[in-house]
Amino acid sequence: KELDDFARVASHDLKEPLRGIRNYTTFLLEDYEDKLDEDGKTKLHTLTKLSERLTTFIDDLLEMSRVGRVELQRKTCESSQIVNDVLSTLGPWLETENATVEVSASLPPVKCHAVLIDQVFRNLIANGVKYNNSDEKRITVGWRNDPEMGVVFSVKDNGIGIPERHAANVFTVFKRLHGRDEYGGGTGAGLSIAKKIIERHDGSIWLESEAGCGTTFYFALGNNEEVNNGPN
Repeated sequence: KELDDFARVASHDLKEPLRGIRNYTTFLLEDYEDKLDEDGKTKLHTLTKLSERLTTFIDDLLEMSRVGRVELQRKTCESSQIVNDVLSTLGPWLETENATVEVSASLPPVKCHAVLIDQVFRNLIANGVKYNNSDEKRITVGWRNDPEMGVVFSVKDNGIGIPERHAANVFTVFKRLHGRDEYGGGTGAGLSIAKKIIERHDGSIWLESEAGCGTTFYFALGNNEEVNNGPN
């Protein structure tokens, strides 16, 4: 509740002046850039980046808060359709990143909040591309049946991997394992939001990784019975 209250205040009282700072910085660059020396130009560009970073930080706080507020209505959803919707919107970006995503042809239906699980898949797939130095980035989305947990989804990449000592930290809110401007920047909130979504489904999320050898994220959603088909 405290996070929710803070996020609401931050949205109202901080985003508006931040938008003004960004706009006026843009106006200065458009109207006076030719009158500034390189140091002045650099400082204005830095001011723009800082305001954008803080706006993103506030948006991520709001997203964390929203996940806690949204009413969780489970419906039987085709997980293959959820993943396809994610890929249809990420398509142009995946192409520019020379990334391919292979999806199991038999992803099972599950009971979930489709919009939130869309966000989980979107985050895991995007991270697999983002934290990846390979010339050909490859993401594989699959699943298996677990005797205790039921359907377990997996998102595997051939990216930079995560050292074992840092594995637990990746789910900590606003915790980045790299410099803030490395690998596309960001606030480090994505995986913590994904974890919160999964936990709201009474499920769990974990990973297997090795530095330099890629990462596989797994997640299971609570209250999903085993499906009869074998995994592919």
